[in-house]
Amino acid sequence: MPEDVPLGTLLRRHRRAAGMTLEEVAETSGVSARAISDMERGRTRVPQRRTLRSLVDALGVTPPDRDAVFTAAAAARERRAPWVSGFCELPRGAADFTARASEMAALGKMTAEDQFGSIVLISGPPGTGKTTLAIRAAEVLGGAFRDGCFFVDLRGLSDQPLGPAEAASRLLRALGVAESRVPAGQQDRAERLRGLLRQRRTLIILDNAASESQVRELLPGRSPGLVVITSRRSLAGLENLRRLALEPMRAADAADLLAAIVGPRATADQAAIAEVSELCGNLPLALRIAGSRLLSRPGWTARYMAFRLADARRRLANLTAGDLAVSAAFRLSYDQLNDQGRRLFRRLSLVPGDEAGPALAAVLAGYAPAEAEDTLEELADLGLLQPAADGRYRFHDLVRLFATERLEDEDLPADRQAAADRMRRWLLDVALTAGRWFGSGAAAAAADPDHTPVLADLESAEGAAGWLRVEGENWLGALRQAAAAGDHARVVEVAESLHRFSNHWVSWRHWDAVFTMSVAAARELGDLALQAAQLNHLAWSQAACYRRYQRCVEHALTAHRIAGEAGDLRQQAWALAYTAYGYRELGDTGRCADLARRAAALALEAGDQEAYSQALARLGDGLHGLGRSGEAMDVRLRLAALLTTPGIGIHPELAAVTLAGVYVQLGDRCAEPGDWTQAAAYYEMASRLLRTRDVPSFEAAVRMALGRALAELGQRDEARAQFDAASALFVDLNDDEGSERAESAISACGSAWS
Repeated sequence: MPEDVPLGTLLRRHRRAAGMTLEEVAETSGVSARAISDMERGRTRVPQRRTLRSLVDALGVTPPDRDAVFTAAAAARERRAPWVSGFCELPRGAADFTARASEMAALGKMTAEDQFGSIVLISGPPGTGKTTLAIRAAEVLGGAFRDGCFFVDLRGLSDQPLGPAEAASRLLRALGVAESRVPAGQQDRAERLRGLLRQRRTLIILDNAASESQVRELLPGRSPGLVVITSRRSLAGLENLRRLALEPMRAADAADLLAAIVGPRATADQAAIAEVSELCGNLPLALRIAGSRLLSRPGWTARYMAFRLADARRRLANLTAGDLAVSAAFRLSYDQLNDQGRRLFRRLSLVPGDEAGPALAAVLAGYAPAEAEDTLEELADLGLLQPAADGRYRFHDLVRLFATERLEDEDLPADRQAAADRMRRWLLDVALTAGRWFGSGAAAAAADPDHTPVLADLESAEGAAGWLRVEGENWLGALRQAAAAGDHARVVEVAESLHRFSNHWVSWRHWDAVFTMSVAAARELGDLALQAAQLNHLAWSQAACYRRYQRCVEHALTAHRIAGEAGDLRQQAWALAYTAYGYRELGDTGRCADLARRAAALALEAGDQEAYSQALARLGDGLHGLGRSGEAMDVRLRLAALLTTPGIGIHPELAAVTLAGVYVQLGDRCAEPGDWTQAAAYYEMASRLLRTRDVPSFEAAVRMALGRALAELGQRDEARAQFDAASALFVDLNDDEGSERAESAISACGSAWS
């Protein structure tokens, strides 16, 4: 046998070759079964020669194998002193450990590949199972560490964390250094520890580290071992280590873990198990507590547990089992914060959306932006917030509930209300100002920086659009709060400011909520003209954003009636144009043409060129649908001339999208007799107009048409590029039918086009 095979491995091989159990060897040799087991696992000091002689005699080992055993023992004595049982022992692991396969694989790869050892930091929010993963790794990989596996709880979140000197002393004792020979000074202990670890293949878990300084001097230099650090903090100051960042589990893995804990009862209602997992936020600690509660209550079903957890105000209370509580895990991080951090943490629970950035945090807490940003980073470093994209942060669902509890317990009602009101005012002020960049107030918005709300980049239309998109969930929540508070004028003002911007963000799924609130607010204000305008915006959203064409017709007809009562020709024209739009999509081209002609007349009488352009577009559609192609072409050419007339008073975005529609229709007209060259030219013109506009459904249709024309012209690579782009847009829209058509077209590009 090779000389470098560990002694424990040799003993195990010979015992198995002899076909003997531990008890049989113990009875024959006089050495206890426990001692033999520890020797085989490398968990005890090297046995004395007489003990080893008794074992090899009992096993019947003969030369040269017998010599190899004694050689391995001698090498072990030279290599190290024995570790001491009872010091830094591994805690009990989780027998039902599941998932975390990629993390376990990464740890295993480090163990197998790095002959000079590794240092790994497992970080993550409270309750994500950092310690459990580290212990599991030691259980699975421990056989590769012949000099032992050790665990030190650094108590990083306690009032009295374990200092590096005491941690080093414990490790030295565990590694076999007599207490009397442990150096007195911290630096001397650290040097002695590094010296021992340089020759030892050990796995050391430094659990629950509070800071870099707590672990830095415990880390070996060049060593054949593995050190695993766990911490809620990122410990960004540590260098030359590998990092594993844990997050809540994937939904399927979380359900598997809960099912493993609960056992056979889980199979009775797998849907309920999945629901409980979701209500636990897929957080391992919460899942273990929920599973333990189910096990301790045999009469409870998973469905009943889901019912209990569904009450958000009682969810954290229900996620308690004995001395385990999800809220207690969060509280440990919360207690590490200063007053400033705690205040911001509590008030972030008022944010209506899922995310917040430094500006909104500053408004909520009354801090300077830089101060708010630093505090957000501290909250994220303690696992109380999860970093999102571009300097934004989000709560885990259970942490948000904890923050809400802290807010209600620690902030006076008047302070809570003042913070909420301040946030709502700021969000709606910024939304109002940002929206003006896209309507008739664009020039005013650009020329009046003194009235730009603080902490928001609204110096350009791009900045305004970016803010509206990023903060969409939050300003929508603020608008809902204003509606609930009866601030009807504010609701209408903001919605009216944003209706032009809605053309830039057609894919957003909440425009019906915005305009439904503004319709109700206008009704409460008793203003018929406002009510008609908001109904027209709502009608547009139903058609353009949701393809609910019948609802579009219903809202637009109501708007027409109310605008008539108000004597508002402009809103009557828009209402008929939207009604024609709805009927076009419903296939009633006769009504479309009739209503569009009436809308055009009203728009001209009202002097509204924008409404007139939309009426002409629908009139062309209706006439084409009726088979009156010549008349339709005349209308479309007239519309194209109107849209390209300088200073006509039509908003550039509306003109661009409408003109793209005209080009598509002209392209279709050329495609009918097979003039694919001219058709492709028109489709390309339409495509260029749409590439910087957020009208993905329209753009996808145009790219499909352009791809077809290019394919007919034999330009298959160019056609495939258009179909690929269309496919990506269909995927973003969750349009399965469109995706299938695009994929079929891509496949057809590889064969003869037909």
